[in-house]
Amino acid sequence: MRENKDVAMSKIKMRNEYTGQFKEVPIGFSWTTFFFGFFPALFRGDWKNFMILFFLGPLTLGIVYIVYWFKYNKIYTNDLISHGFKVIMTAEEAAFMSAKIGIPLPIIVSSSTPQVSQINSRNEEHPTKTSAQI
Repeated sequence: MRENKDVAMSKIKMRNEYTGQFKEVPIGFSWTTFFFGFFPALFRGDWKNFMILFFLGPLTLGIVYIVYWFKYNKIYTNDLISHGFKVIMTAEEAAFMSAKIGIPLPIIVSSSTPQVSQINSRNEEHPTKTSAQI
């Protein structure tokens, strides 16, 4: 059974391993775009989507805004991933969030969290004693 924090999670923390930059990316419906239009893209430094919203919004009589209300956070997450950002969470959390938003999320592999091969090699060095050996 999933913990409540997984279900209630509404942001993904991401980091670019090359620049060290951190971003918190909201998921789901974009309330900020709903209320403020193109300004969230402008403040996030997301120039491509800012230009789309700023110029195409009036030309399409606001239809592009309606689409972006539902898709902007997913588009922004994809753009960050394409620029080298990866999520900062466990593999289980990333799989859950990936299924929730419908895109694969790359995970930062931390040297502090042991990998499966590291765990297996530790078990070979220090095997546990069975009840028969005690």
